[in-house]
Amino acid sequence: MTSTETAFRENATSRPTPGAAPLESTGKLVIADAVLEKIAGIAARNTAGIYSLGRAGLRGALAGVAGTVTRSAQLDRGISSEHGEKEAAFDLDVVCEYGVNIPSVIAELRRNITKEVASMTDLRTVEINISVLDIHIPGEETEEEEGRTLA
Repeated sequence: MTSTETAFRENATSRPTPGAAPLESTGKLVIADAVLEKIAGIAARNTAGIYSLGRAGLRGALAGVAGTVTRSAQLDRGISSEHGEKEAAFDLDVVCEYGVNIPSVIAELRRNITKEVASMTDLRTVEINISVLDIHIPGEETEEEEGRTLA
């Protein structure tokens, strides 16, 4: 071990200055609802069987296509959240892929959101309400959607 590594380890394990407040109590952490909604949106995007978030129809379908092609779709579309100091709750509107077992997909979505929120924020997810608004059937895009996706 080099002297730099030794000095770093000694400093990292040394005691704080007497009378100084512990680092974790020197300020307040505020996590915005928008942050939680984006975390949930990324978890949803990474859940097999979820086509898109938000309202069904043209905007929902285009959001799904944009998310697949460019990965730049609004990550928090169709998601609302509330949280306190230790717990979070979510409401999501989703469109599932045709042919999937919807209860299994939703169970996986809940697990993914709960895991990611806990991992990134230390908040415990106490409720995730999910409305499946539609299913996406491949090849059944409207003429308007086809024109926009091909352009």
